Amino acid sequence: MCLSFFSEISLLYATVEESHVKLADSGEGKGFPPGAAYQFPGLSDRRASTYVDTVLAWIEDQVHNEKIFPEDEQDPFPSDFVEKYVSDIFKRMFRIYAIILTTCWDALKEHDGRTFATSSFKHFYFFVLRHDLLKNPEEAEVLRSGFKQVSGWDIDSVDKEYRVCADAYAKEH
Repeated sequence: MCLSFFSEISLLYATVEESHVKLADSGEGKGFPPGAAYQFPGLSDRRASTYVDTVLAWIEDQVHNEKIFPEDEQDPFPSDFVEKYVSDIFKRMFRIYAIILTTCWDALKEHDGRTFATSSFKHFYFFVLRHDLLKNPEEAEVLRSGFKQVSGWDIDSVDKEYRVCADAYAKEH
């Protein structure tokens, strides 16, 4: 699933990258969701577009690292696979969704990408909730408030929809 989500988010960002770079280049802190200025260890360039490019390259390195994601089914995953690697990858993917959905909403409209973006995010968010991969609730709050401002779409309704689906699934199994 990690590779699938990575592919979707890469495609989404490629769709809006040009307009996002222009926004991010307009000043420090521009191109991030309201109230957020994400950082990546060792990255001195504070532009949001540089952050996204760096994180996407980092995720790609992680998912292609056979020590983290073994190709052979017989090889074990690292003992701290979920806690150290998966949680960090999904936290950073969540941040990229936050950037795309809060600062590139108009660009998504120009490219007829809003439906794909919200569907992709919803699938991602359900997965994150199901597997408890978002350890910091403040991460969700940044997206929740910023996205509602630009789109009118309420993430709380996605949370509720997930809970209904999870409850129905639990009753069946």
